[in-house]
Amino acid sequence: MPKQAAKQDTEPYYGQCQCGAVKFCITPPTSFCSHCHCYYCQQSHGAAFVTWVGSYEDKVDIQVSTNAKVQWYQSSEFSQRGFCSNCGSRMFFKSSMCLGELHVARALIAGDIDRQPEQHDFYDQNPKWSIAKDHLPAVMTTDEALARYKQIPNGK
Repeated sequence: MPKQAAKQDTEPYYGQCQCGAVKFCITPPTSFCSHCHCYYCQQSHGAAFVTWVGSYEDKVDIQVSTNAKVQWYQSSEFSQRGFCSNCGSRMFFKSSMCLGELHVARALIAGDIDRQPEQHDFYDQNPKWSIAKDHLPAVMTTDEALARYKQIPNGK
């Protein structure tokens, strides 16, 4: 299956939470786009996996209306997850394991971005009822590509 072409421009990418109280703008290029199947993402989003877009924190401008805020939940010793205090949309992930990065939930970004999903991370934690049948590589918890996250307990 041929890889889909990605958006090739320098225009920013916009997104928001469900109620619109938290909006963001990402200045490209992004760092990555991947499907995360870790237990933390499953528990936080109530889904088999979350598609994250990685960027540097200084490339993401977050604007919050006066009646809401980005609430940060400490999901592990090393990581936090940001959500809208109004509607509860799970929006962001950051970790001391990847300082300076901010991961943004792909589903909240309107339209195309500069890349398509590139892989399935922590695929060995994927629930048995969900099977990815695509051309993307499945990266396991023990893979060196995920080495920086090895200190985080698997969350189960």
